[in-house]
Amino acid sequence: MWYGRIPQFVRGTFAVLKLTDFATDLSRHGKFTMRRAKEDLAVTEAVALLGERYAKDRETFFDMRVRRILDDEAEPLAPELQTIVDLGLDRFDTYLELIMHYRGTFQRKYLVDCMDSLLMKNRPGQLVAQPRGKSGLRRFVLDSRLLEVLLQVSLVQPDESGTMRTKSMRVDEVLDLLRTRYGLYIDTLPEADGFHGPDLLDQAALRANSAAFVERLREIGYYRDMSDAYLTQTVTPRFTIGATRERSGR
Repeated sequence: MWYGRIPQFVRGTFAVLKLTDFATDLSRHGKFTMRRAKEDLAVTEAVALLGERYAKDRETFFDMRVRRILDDEAEPLAPELQTIVDLGLDRFDTYLELIMHYRGTFQRKYLVDCMDSLLMKNRPGQLVAQPRGKSGLRRFVLDSRLLEVLLQVSLVQPDESGTMRTKSMRVDEVLDLLRTRYGLYIDTLPEADGFHGPDLLDQAALRANSAAFVERLREIGYYRDMSDAYLTQTVTPRFTIGATRERSGR
């Protein structure tokens, strides 16, 4: 969910949709078998149409679509359109670039607005914050109330008998649990998703993230630091589950 990658996502979506149109045309001419309805063509099936087997048909099909777009434009072409044509790409990529020129900005704005709404940007319970002004960069945040819910749920663990009880955990254990269970990367970067290891700036940002996380834990009453020893720096539940049964058994 990285905002900077939205244009790439939009382009990829257009590519699959237009390859689906290409598959339909091939099927109409008996050159491709559509096992399902047009809307359900799998992404892997659509991408397979980029193979050398369909190169000639693909070039012909998308050349017609490129010409259809350019024929509607006044001569001479606008500089940005002429730049796309002059890139010398194959007709499929040229077609995608033309679509992105006309529709990319709109689709990106639509997705950004949708994500801002879903992540409750600058509202109580927010997952994304952005300073006022056009130059303000978005950043992912954890609202105190959301963090408290995640922590309380995370600190409930089964004991030897299988009974769910709250227990304290080390800070690194909590970070690992939030990462594996909820996909929240606070002190490290994802191993995949285009990341190739943190550079110096990333490492500094991750250390600042970890420090801010510990400070937030302290603010909401979950952090207990008995000494400088690492093992005594624990996250302690504010509400206890399973203690009543344990006391009654004694």
